[in-house]
Amino acid sequence: MQISGEIKQVLSDRIKIITSQKKQEIDVFYTAKNEPFVKKLVPRERVEFSIVLESVEVKGTILGKIWLFDIIHPRPPLPLSRKKGDGDGNWADSKLNKN
Repeated sequence: MQISGEIKQVLSDRIKIITSQKKQEIDVFYTAKNEPFVKKLVPRERVEFSIVLESVEVKGTILGKIWLFDIIHPRPPLPLSRKKGDGDGNWADSKLNKN
C-alpha cells in the first residue's frame, strides 16, 4: 500500500504527514532500520511511502497503526558497493591496474 503527502514534522518515532488527496494528518511510524533515511527528510517536503498496516486494540476498539516499509520518493541513496575498486576510478582504470 502507498501513501503520499507533505511532511509536517519528523519525530523520534514517527513522521507526521498531510495526505495529498484528503488533506488528513497521519502518523507514519518507522523502525531503527529506516531511521538514517528518515532523519534526512525535512518539513514541507513532498514524499511517497510504501506502508504496512498493523491492527492495534485500544480499549476494545481496533485501530490501524501505519508503519513505514520503504521510501519511494525521494529515493534514499543506495549503499556503497563492497566490490574492490568501486569508487576508485572507472571500469577501464580497474582493468589496467590488474596487470
